[in-house]
Amino acid sequence: MDTKVNTEKIRINGKSNMEQVFTLAEDYSRLNKLTGKDSLHLRLIVEETLEMLRLLGDDRQCTFGIEGEKTSCIIRLTFDDGYKGSLNNENNPAATEGVTGKIKYLLGNSYEALGRAGEILDKIGVQKASEEVLCEAGMNDEKDAYVWTMEAYNISSFDRLDKDGNEDWFEISRSIIANLTDDIRVFVMPEKTELIIFASFGRKKEVAGNKYNIDPELEMLNKIPVAKTRFQIKLIQMMYGKLVRKQSSTDEYSITSHSFPCTSFPTERIPVLEYVPKGHFDELLPAVILYHGGAYLFPALPYHYRLAATVATRVKCRVFMVHYDLAPMSELPLQHVQAFEIYSYLIGNSARYHVDPDRIAVMGDSSGGTMSAAVCMMARDRGINKPAGQLLLYPSLDTRGNTRSMAEYTDVPVINSVAIRAFKKIIRVNKEEAGKYYISPVEAGSLSGLPPAYIETAEFDALHDEGVEYAGLLKKAGCKVILNETKGTVHSFDMAKDSGVFKNALDKRIEFLTSVLNVS
Repeated sequence: MDTKVNTEKIRINGKSNMEQVFTLAEDYSRLNKLTGKDSLHLRLIVEETLEMLRLLGDDRQCTFGIEGEKTSCIIRLTFDDGYKGSLNNENNPAATEGVTGKIKYLLGNSYEALGRAGEILDKIGVQKASEEVLCEAGMNDEKDAYVWTMEAYNISSFDRLDKDGNEDWFEISRSIIANLTDDIRVFVMPEKTELIIFASFGRKKEVAGNKYNIDPELEMLNKIPVAKTRFQIKLIQMMYGKLVRKQSSTDEYSITSHSFPCTSFPTERIPVLEYVPKGHFDELLPAVILYHGGAYLFPALPYHYRLAATVATRVKCRVFMVHYDLAPMSELPLQHVQAFEIYSYLIGNSARYHVDPDRIAVMGDSSGGTMSAAVCMMARDRGINKPAGQLLLYPSLDTRGNTRSMAEYTDVPVINSVAIRAFKKIIRVNKEEAGKYYISPVEAGSLSGLPPAYIETAEFDALHDEGVEYAGLLKKAGCKVILNETKGTVHSFDMAKDSGVFKNALDKRIEFLTSVLNVS
């Protein structure tokens, strides 16, 4: 059990007592037996915090203290000097660029000055603090305060462009204090200002492959970091978002890049890649629409492109891979609306794309599985041709998150329940619309009249149980269902393309699609 450690508090200003602050950080590291890496982590946070204080000048006095446990700490700076002035920049947007700029702006302006700031407060995410927020920060006696949090800033600033057209995320990424902390909060009150920094330190984690009976051929998945912070998510968006432009035809299949009409897409045209087996380009073929997974946050990854090509060549069909809007800038269920628009468009324009409208199936993994299930229900409810089949791979089907597997698999590779809960804090949901578009298919009122389903689950996956439950509900509603509960697997085990368990699962997927699409 962690032992709570409180270091002493010291008074500092922009230039004095800096060495005492570093000594405080060293004491904290020693008392908590932090590793060298974590000690450096804390030192870097303290250095950038002090750099902000230096820029405020000698006239700002504050109390500096660190408290916490072995795995986390809170750095608290309290400015209780009754500061009433400002840096004369309360209406200067340029003064608030980047994370450090926003913090300096708030520390350098009084409560009264912020009251005159007008629209700039909304732009940088400053709000009046609720009683609940104040109590959570240990300020039970305070009644009135402005508050800014790093968490709120991150959500609102995803993909926001600055005045030069650059993504604001780059400003976040350049900030040491933003990258090394869990959250930052600034409270500006009539008589004092508080800067509170929350940081956590790495634990020695047990390798999931040793804890669970994961297939040895999937061992390489243990090396994949579980992305769950906004920075990690944005990094993956940047790394893989342009892959769609780099796909090219091969000797086995050809790729055509389309721009399908889609009124719910910002440009009203949505990118779609079409895969066709070589030698069949002008033939009337069945089709599969592939909605890639990624918690609505991540772009298509290499294994999604590989899956699209494999399905096209082995089933002898066209595969249309949809590149829908990503969260958090686009809120759910917009992605489901786009998924259905593309399905409807292909049904209505099947001749143009040499597609048999009676032989179109939908498939997707994880959140793409949710979208595939939603498209089937929406087609049924709106009276248009239903898909010939739905292939759902380790799908996300229950937003309630109260299953056994969600509680148990907190530390497995690739994606686990801790990451899923982090995603839910980032993704914005239009709750009024979400129910209509079946964001949680397990909770849908009726599952009757839906097309045949192939549902594949991974054994050590937080989403395992909801896949099994959905299969049972479909069967109970009279639908044909194949449930393949793969063993020794984790979420997105498709990444291990050479493993026996993946190859076996892939054969079963191909067999299902060949059957529902009536391919001889």
